[in-house]
Amino acid sequence: MDWLGVRGGQIVNVDDGKAVYLRGLAIGGWLNTENFINGYSGNESSWLKALREELGQDVAEAFTQAIRDHFFTEEDVAYIRSLGATAIRLPFHWRYTLGENLSYIDRAIAWAKQQGLYVILDFHAAPGWQNPGWHSDNPYGVALFWHEPHYQEQLIIMWQVLADRYRDEPTVAGYDLLNEPYAPENETVVAFFGRLISAVREVDRRHILFIEGNRYAQDFAGFERLLEQDDQIVFSSHNYMAPTHLGGRFPGWLEVEGRRTWIDPAWVESYYLERNRWFLERNLPCYVGEFGALYDAPYETPSLGDLARLAALDVQMSVFNRYGTHWTLWTYKDLGTQGVRVLDPSSRYSRYLAPFLTIKRRLGVDEWTARSKGPVANGIRNLIMQIEAEIIEHFRDYAFPTRSLEEVLLLSTLYGHIANALNPYFARAFAGLSAAEVYEVVKEGVRFEHTKERRVLAEVLRKRLTNLS
Repeated sequence: MDWLGVRGGQIVNVDDGKAVYLRGLAIGGWLNTENFINGYSGNESSWLKALREELGQDVAEAFTQAIRDHFFTEEDVAYIRSLGATAIRLPFHWRYTLGENLSYIDRAIAWAKQQGLYVILDFHAAPGWQNPGWHSDNPYGVALFWHEPHYQEQLIIMWQVLADRYRDEPTVAGYDLLNEPYAPENETVVAFFGRLISAVREVDRRHILFIEGNRYAQDFAGFERLLEQDDQIVFSSHNYMAPTHLGGRFPGWLEVEGRRTWIDPAWVESYYLERNRWFLERNLPCYVGEFGALYDAPYETPSLGDLARLAALDVQMSVFNRYGTHWTLWTYKDLGTQGVRVLDPSSRYSRYLAPFLTIKRRLGVDEWTARSKGPVANGIRNLIMQIEAEIIEHFRDYAFPTRSLEEVLLLSTLYGHIANALNPYFARAFAGLSAAEVYEVVKEGVRFEHTKERRVLAEVLRKRLTNLS
């Protein structure tokens, strides 16, 4: 693999100066699990706790070891390469920077090297939680990372360990230093990144540093200051769109941010330009680290809505390519919500999980798939409306922060405490199985050869990964 660097607004091969485009998939669900990908409810640590308490330490360890051993293997890497990808984004939890757990990152890099793929190392879940979301393993909806300096110091040390380990490995395209930070002010994030960049450069001066904006990789105001410190930086935005999540027709009408909007290819391009204007105006390389579509019907029989959202996704990728954007689709493999590889619903593993998944859908406890709908979410909204009515009646104040309160309560109550309270029922689906039996059930459920291809998505990926325009 050739070393990569940043020159003249592009990512290039440092030896010949030719542009290199990093495009492929993100590997959620392996070294950083998520509820809609792996099947549990709420956040990862709450799920692991439920497994230990309900099944015992040995069975719980067998369950998670099977995921580590089989969810992502060299067969998966070969398949991703066959789609035409040039890179994978590897999300990991902070625990995989410790001791023997680093060997899993080593494996992924070795497999990628064999296939000629670059790896972007993505620190997805930091100690103390860098954002309020369950996807950073946050059970409470409060990002302590920005308020407790010792969490920041821990992350700096962890990145120095990683940088020291991989500083001579060109297969690693670079380090995505912190996924989707969310702090009260941009200056807080920029100041921390400044410290982190200095610490990494003490160990490794070669690799590209990928920097995500504040507020879930959306806001880059003030981040240009980091370029004065280091010229080997690629900024990364996340570009999830309404038509790929909520759309039912494409082209067609859709409510976007409270307004009825006509969605077509021109709208998708304007969305890209709006979200990435900061990069374009500065002639900086643009990396869209996450984007993707949601699918509701079975993988083999997509609904008209699924096909509409896929069509919007196809246009989005064509726009990325036309503007020379680097991108990694979220996510590679899951239970059927987004992945190009889908766990076989007829496997023993999926059959064990089926009743639990049904309850999750009915209650709407997975934020990503429920789209803030469902009976519990509606109940929380009704409660807020009652409070708002009382405020208006007694104080004549129409400025009550209804929307922000709704967001906070949904995140902490529904997608936090209520969702986590369901995890014992996930674990009990496997009650009575020995550690060896659980290992085999999970192994058979998650290995590449037991998964199915979402053909319609695979066809779009093959087209957009092999066509640069």
